[in-house]
Amino acid sequence: MTLTATQSEILAFWKTVQKELAEIQPNYTLTSLPALDEQIEVFALQFTSLYQEVIHGLYLRPKTDKVVPVIIESLGYWNKIEDPFQFSHWPQMGYACLVIDNRAQGGKTLDQAPYHTTSHPEPFGRGILEHEDFYFKRLLADQLRLVHFATTREELDQTQIIFRGASQGGGVVLLLGALLPNIPKWIFADVPSHSNIKHRVSEKTGSYGVIGRFLDYYPHQQTQIEHELSYFDLQYLADLITCPVSISVASHDPVCPMKDFIPAYHKITAPKTLRVYWKKGHEGGAMAQTVREINQINQITQE
Repeated sequence: MTLTATQSEILAFWKTVQKELAEIQPNYTLTSLPALDEQIEVFALQFTSLYQEVIHGLYLRPKTDKVVPVIIESLGYWNKIEDPFQFSHWPQMGYACLVIDNRAQGGKTLDQAPYHTTSHPEPFGRGILEHEDFYFKRLLADQLRLVHFATTREELDQTQIIFRGASQGGGVVLLLGALLPNIPKWIFADVPSHSNIKHRVSEKTGSYGVIGRFLDYYPHQQTQIEHELSYFDLQYLADLITCPVSISVASHDPVCPMKDFIPAYHKITAPKTLRVYWKKGHEGGAMAQTVREINQINQITQE
């Protein structure tokens, strides 16, 4: 077994995942929720994803007859939807917003289908001995289905789909951009995860710490696990991104270290910018970065 899967092997795997999804009826359901104000509509979103799991999320949009751009948010590890108000700034600015609770990360979305290899209270410790079984397959499949939902909505401007995420979500939106290169107009990723995973495991940083701790007890599994995890490593797909990307990292981030993202960043051939927040931790640019993104999104959607 080679230590790293080839890009063709990785793409073949994700095409198989997309075929698995296509065979499952999505059963998209929108349920109206109390409006935040007279100008914003809020819906609870539900759909069926991989292994028949019901995914829960939100769909916010401005009240208008015009087609509008849409921001597809991807949440960080163990972040969850608390209240629609978290995302109300997007419809207030004239954009729709879509976001889901990730499986088994504290929100409404569960993770009920059994794993065939490893089980663990921490999601990233589940199914780590086979890439077909690994938790991240489910996580990313749910996001692929969320993007598909966006592409079915006539009230959304299909030329103005923007992916945005931080930490776990930052890595997810970049992976989505690699797998769905014709869909996003722009990608915004803050302190992104899921790059240089082998090193993340060895250093036990962030969500990959659970795998590093597993290998402390079962070191003979290291080669196999490194191979399986390569199917999810952003650095092996980054060159497939075609839309512009705006990325921020923090020099002293102990959760998603800047040094682990750099190999993926170097492989991005699309137009790209990298903002480094020096002497900052995992919070990165915090609100200052959010304001920069909002200003940039306002600019690019008006071009």
